[in-house]
Amino acid sequence: MIAPQNEHDRQQIEISSADPPSQSASDTGCGVGSCIVSPDGALALTIAEDVDGEELIGFHGFEWTVQVSVLGELSGKPAEDAKQAFVEEIRSDQLLIAVLYRFGEVADIWVTDDPEMDKNYLQANEKLVFRYWNGQS
Repeated sequence: MIAPQNEHDRQQIEISSADPPSQSASDTGCGVGSCIVSPDGALALTIAEDVDGEELIGFHGFEWTVQVSVLGELSGKPAEDAKQAFVEEIRSDQLLIAVLYRFGEVADIWVTDDPEMDKNYLQANEKLVFRYWNGQS
């Protein structure tokens, strides 16, 4: 696991700490669907439908998402059960979260199962920081 270089790096991921830890998206400013804010206020996990009605889990403001139907297929569970399990694994610090910095700004956030492989794709102007939902690296 790679820790942030300094306190400034830890604070680069900004979601208002005034946001409640688990509210509807309209209460947190996350948009449509539901939104869960990490204990340190740095991440917002969103669950929303795309235009085709597919339910997606991702991090507010960033590109990475996973389809709930795919989680169901991979786990062999009904999609709703797989969604709940995935969210609980994130919230209970069982899954590692990658934060990609590009030119010093957060460019993307995703759940990773292979941090070493993720590091192989870094460009010269990028840095990866790995953390858990609770903020620990």
